[in-house]
Amino acid sequence: MQAPTDNLYKFLAISGLICLLFFYFDYNQRKESFQNKKDEWLLSALELNSTMDASSSELNTLEQRFEAFGSTNMTVEERKKEWDRAAKFLIDFNKIGVKVEPTQYRLKIVERIDSELKDLYKKYVAYSVVSFLVFIAGLVLWYFKSQRHLDAKEKIYSPS
Repeated sequence: MQAPTDNLYKFLAISGLICLLFFYFDYNQRKESFQNKKDEWLLSALELNSTMDASSSELNTLEQRFEAFGSTNMTVEERKKEWDRAAKFLIDFNKIGVKVEPTQYRLKIVERIDSELKDLYKKYVAYSVVSFLVFIAGLVLWYFKSQRHLDAKEKIYSPS
């Protein structure tokens, strides 16, 4: 009984090729997914920064108005309205400040994922090289151990 070496060598070649393609497409899919998440976080950080800038200028304006608060002749009602408006603004400003903290954590997450992606790239390059070598070995072994002999046998027995 003869071992099915032909199938084994073809299996090696096909397995190497499939692994090579997997490593290539998996890395690109992960990289694209990470880039989309990074872009989403960047946009939210830019929105937050613009909100902080606008709020900071509003806060500076309020501080200037409070400096002039005691020197102007305002009624008690006007001073109460101004005080309430400033208190509401400060509450809103503090809420924005709370949103800044997660942005810093996101930056750390981006740096960590970026370094992990670089490490994964190095591993995938090594895995791809091994997969390519398995693919080539499978093809070479298949040709020299099986196909070459079948071609020679066919040449001998073919009617010409």
